[in-house]
Amino acid sequence: MILYFSAAGNSRHVAERLAEAVGAKAQSVEQFLKENGEADIVLTCSDEETFGLVSPTYFWGLPRIVERLLQRLSVKGAAYRFFATTYGTTTGQIGTFAQRIARERGWAFDAFFSVRLPDVWTPMFDLSNKEKVAQRIAKGERELDDVVKAVLKRRTGNHMHHRVPMPLSRLYHWYGFHRYTTARFSVDAAACIACGLCAKRCPAQAIEMRDGLPHWTQPHCELCLGCLHRCPKFAIQYGKNTRGHGQYLYVKH
Repeated sequence: MILYFSAAGNSRHVAERLAEAVGAKAQSVEQFLKENGEADIVLTCSDEETFGLVSPTYFWGLPRIVERLLQRLSVKGAAYRFFATTYGTTTGQIGTFAQRIARERGWAFDAFFSVRLPDVWTPMFDLSNKEKVAQRIAKGERELDDVVKAVLKRRTGNHMHHRVPMPLSRLYHWYGFHRYTTARFSVDAAACIACGLCAKRCPAQAIEMRDGLPHWTQPHCELCLGCLHRCPKFAIQYGKNTRGHGQYLYVKH
């Protein structure tokens, strides 16, 4: 089984490519957690099976939903277990964070990989130049080809690129999730068509529709920006920069 968390499609694409290569099922973390309730989860794999977890890098570490998954998950069996991340600038120490939690649960990953794709954190990164975005995706596809080959060979060890020392990664990871809140979201009421897609797809269930407009009901969310990037009218913004930085959903070029 290959589990993934993905807001704009990068990690989902990587997971689906890897799942196809190893003959496994790809499933979203949200659906997996929904199916397994609130208790601890024991995932039993066959002795020859490959288990993988694919996650974007958030603030040089794990998204909170992936962290919560790992804190509940124990993987039994599986001849090979890998963790892969998609990232825009740095992988921070996401692999180390994931491995520490897994070991606390009594198991471990055998290998760590990374694929660099467009960074969807548009409060900071500009994705309005479609040509540059396409070039980054093309390079990422070549990196993914290498990761697929490595997984098929069951290569072990940490092969993530652009890592940052752990003290800095730990500090920035804490700072990022505490600095950014849902109060920064805004909605263009004239553009919103009340489709409700943002609320339906929110992995944190932090959005509800009121009088035809989305409202954020929690001070903190996953900060995945899936609501912003999926909005068919680009009516959702986060801070002052996202309007000019565009939307992004993974499309292979």
